[in-house]
Amino acid sequence: MNFEATSDTIKGLFTSTRTYKIPRFQRDFSWDQNNYNEFLNDMLSQISFNPDTTKFETSQYFLGNMLFLGGKDKDLVEVVDGQQRLTTATILLAALRNSLYDVKDKEIYGDTQMMAACNYADTIQNEYLIKKIDGYPQRKVETTSSYPYFTQTIQDYHTKNGEVEPATEEEELLKKTFEFFLKELKEDAFLKKISKLYQYQFKTDNYIEGLKALRDQLLKSEIIDVFVSEKEQANKIFENINSKGKPLSKVDLIKNSIFSRIGTTDGGVDEISDTWNAFKHQIVDLDTTFNEFFLHYWKAVYPEDSANGNNLYKKFLKRFGTSTDQELKSFVKELKQGLEFYKTIVEPDRNQFTRKELKAELEYLVAINRFKGV
Repeated sequence: MNFEATSDTIKGLFTSTRTYKIPRFQRDFSWDQNNYNEFLNDMLSQISFNPDTTKFETSQYFLGNMLFLGGKDKDLVEVVDGQQRLTTATILLAALRNSLYDVKDKEIYGDTQMMAACNYADTIQNEYLIKKIDGYPQRKVETTSSYPYFTQTIQDYHTKNGEVEPATEEEELLKKTFEFFLKELKEDAFLKKISKLYQYQFKTDNYIEGLKALRDQLLKSEIIDVFVSEKEQANKIFENINSKGKPLSKVDLIKNSIFSRIGTTDGGVDEISDTWNAFKHQIVDLDTTFNEFFLHYWKAVYPEDSANGNNLYKKFLKRFGTSTDQELKSFVKELKQGLEFYKTIVEPDRNQFTRKELKAELEYLVAINRFKGV
């Protein structure tokens, strides 16, 4: 098996000339508050404070393995394992950047402190989030499923647009994560948090250096980079390495299976990816999730499978594990039609039931939803 593993840090990843692309077959960002709150607390718990010198001190912290498809010397590699951590690290850096830039709007800080805060924030923006290579901006973490939302609202401070609203479940989670970090890093909340953690009463004068210490601790965090040139090898290693993070859901595994077998068309059109992304846009306005819909769909279409949240992937492989590309495409097409029916059941549109003979159907559907039927 041909692969290369090296010791690295988050800073080393982000300051290299590589771009880390989240491939089409990867699951969406899916960390919840428990995950990213733990991530923040892990970083803060590694920092110590010396009251004699009034200096923060970082320490070594191992953040796990990260697996990339592509050679170490390539300018672009695909993230096979480490997506959630890389994305969360990017969001935390962006929140630190915003918090440091916000210092300039507070008269309590002197010119020297404001200058330092702006310099720290500039370094985050220009070195670790979007770096210019030969005059062209390079997003260090390049997403496909949440582009351009992720870039507009998080990665790029200078073109951020507060009016851009999330359009998918993933974008909702990205927004919640960013807002959580921004709230935790506000001066009062942050000083209170570290005062309790380090058993020392911090004041406003400690705020900027505290944020910088958190930035430095994150960047200093150690990882093992594993670079693999062949996709089959990457999948085999992924199944065996012990990585930190949230396990893949059964629907994530099904998506990976479908995407790994169906590529783009001869004209370069990624039909499956476009259809799957459309699912996420359709489900976002409903009081449910795509995973929940998928399980309901499967139980309705294949009731004899007795599918549940634990065996869903096995049921899929039993039916479609050896299917042809055309059979998989037909399955996705039928899934799309199923989502239309599902939307009608979950949120019936009264305009579709204007004919007198459909009034009863509408009343039944409204009643089901009123009593929280699933």
